[in-house]
Amino acid sequence: MLTGSALGHLQAVLPGYEPRPGQAEMARAVGLALQTGSDLLVEAGTGTGKTLAYLVPVLQTGRRLLVATATRQLQNQIVQQDLPLAQLACGRSCSVAVLKGRANYICHHRLLRAEQVRASAGTALPPALLAVRAFAQISTTGDRSEVLGVAEADPLWPEMTSTADNCLGSQCPQIEACFVVQARRQALQADVVVVNHHLLLADYALRDRFPGGGLLPSLGAIVIDEAHLLAETATSFFGCTISNRRTQQLTDDLWSAAADAAGGMLLRDPALRADVHQALTNLADRAAQLWGPVERLGAAGPLTPAQWDALQQPAAALDAALWTVQALAGDAELGRDPQWAKAAETLYTLRQDLATCLPRQTSADGQARWVQQRGKETAIISRPVQVGLRLAETLLAESAVRIFTSATLATAGSFELARGRLGLPAGTRGLVLPSPFDYPRQACLYVPPELPEPFAPQREQAVAQAIDRLAMAAAGGVLALFSSHRALGDAADRLRKLLPFTVLVQGDRPKEQLLEEFVHAQPAVLLATLGFWHGVDLPAEALRVVVLDKIPFPPPDDPLLQARAKLLQDQGRRPFDEISLPAAEQTLRQGFGRLLRSHRHRGVVAVLDPRLLTKSYGRALLAALPPATLAVDFAVVAAFLARGPDS
Repeated sequence: MLTGSALGHLQAVLPGYEPRPGQAEMARAVGLALQTGSDLLVEAGTGTGKTLAYLVPVLQTGRRLLVATATRQLQNQIVQQDLPLAQLACGRSCSVAVLKGRANYICHHRLLRAEQVRASAGTALPPALLAVRAFAQISTTGDRSEVLGVAEADPLWPEMTSTADNCLGSQCPQIEACFVVQARRQALQADVVVVNHHLLLADYALRDRFPGGGLLPSLGAIVIDEAHLLAETATSFFGCTISNRRTQQLTDDLWSAAADAAGGMLLRDPALRADVHQALTNLADRAAQLWGPVERLGAAGPLTPAQWDALQQPAAALDAALWTVQALAGDAELGRDPQWAKAAETLYTLRQDLATCLPRQTSADGQARWVQQRGKETAIISRPVQVGLRLAETLLAESAVRIFTSATLATAGSFELARGRLGLPAGTRGLVLPSPFDYPRQACLYVPPELPEPFAPQREQAVAQAIDRLAMAAAGGVLALFSSHRALGDAADRLRKLLPFTVLVQGDRPKEQLLEEFVHAQPAVLLATLGFWHGVDLPAEALRVVVLDKIPFPPPDDPLLQARAKLLQDQGRRPFDEISLPAAEQTLRQGFGRLLRSHRHRGVVAVLDPRLLTKSYGRALLAALPPATLAVDFAVVAAFLARGPDS
């Protein structure tokens, strides 16, 4: 293997490159896995340089490589920074393709339809549509993120992009100009393909529909970066959802495209469309009456026969309404039109998903099901309880070598839980590489023992006051993360009155705008929920304190968690030890990863929960965290923040 010399070559040709023992050890392990054809799990602490550690050995072998990440930020880093360095280290040039989901590309067919609908109605084209049309005429990628002047959340985007439900595929009249097709052709020819986790999994759905298609069969190596998030992405991907938004988007597409033929006129009938939406509303309302608007639906075990019976009639009514539309869309005359053929196919899929979400049998089938309401959207959701079984049948069945890596992949130094969740056999090799950062000098862990425990009286006020003190001591630069939207809202109201500088709150503006303002409007504080920080990489001068309002245990009323807990209990195992505690450990360790991104970064992780000091599980969590300076006295924290970055 030439891995060591290749990484060493970077020191000679790249000013400022520092060799890292952990990076070299990981590269050797990846090289060995490639030689032996064995899968590998690697936890590489922040600052290890894991991306080069897996890119260099694979490029040296000349194998085709697919890299799957969870965030666009890491995708961009790999393509723009790490791959050029890896090629320099190996003295090899290779072709690279970034492949995104179809909703990220402008659809020529739907864009034209959106224009025609407005022309028929005699309405002017909105500025967003004009901007996208002009871009599509000159773009070589069709990537919607490159369009200037159209917000990411613009409501017109669904009209100008496609989804699995409405893409016409090979029957599309614009197939030769299709940006998605062009991107996939480039990916099939590329030496290195970079995708996200969802698209990696979607490749199996593509191959189910088109045997011999897809990207994976011709690959030699697959790297799943940010692998701690893969199982949850797979859980969502291998599940299904029936919602009023999905149904309405599909039927709206159908009615807007209805032809003048007899079947098309019937399909345009507003009463028929009303039947579909009313049937879905009746089903959701019935479920809400039985379990409450946001309560679980059979998540912790099979529903009683009476509960199933109460849902079967409205479910059957929705299925009948969808079948009526499917039959019209699949009419022999209309079926010659790709638009209607696709509609009939999608409606059939929708009915299959309905049967999965609400099957007629009440026997246990390994699925968790529940009703969820967010704003005006009502959804009935079904998810596999053990997704490792599906991953074993798909991703793990490939002949390629798989490298799973993340900064937080092990639990208490063990890969046992990760192997189970990912479907890997017990003997799969694992390697833990600690971060090279000087945690006692660079990081302080603050746990105020005097704060009330969660749910105690005066808790909200005490949390706001603690964040206020930290923000004042750090002169801004605080990212405070909350376990619920309710807690976030309460803290935002209080801190806007307490703090003399900018308080930014998740939901007030798009995420990208909030992060940009946080960086450039210091002193500032950014308040958000825990899910907000995925993909966030803030500069050292902007982020000095990360706050978690309490130990980040997953919510106990989460229906999927309850289903998994019941499964473990039935096996005589402890759900708290195998689900809640590992999840909290991973999130806390991610907090240090957000704070310290380089040797220049320095700051405080504050966990405003005294249980970290007083409970046995709290002490276990402390033992699993990086060896930062532990402070229980605010004076120690203030002194730490007052010292310069070189102290």
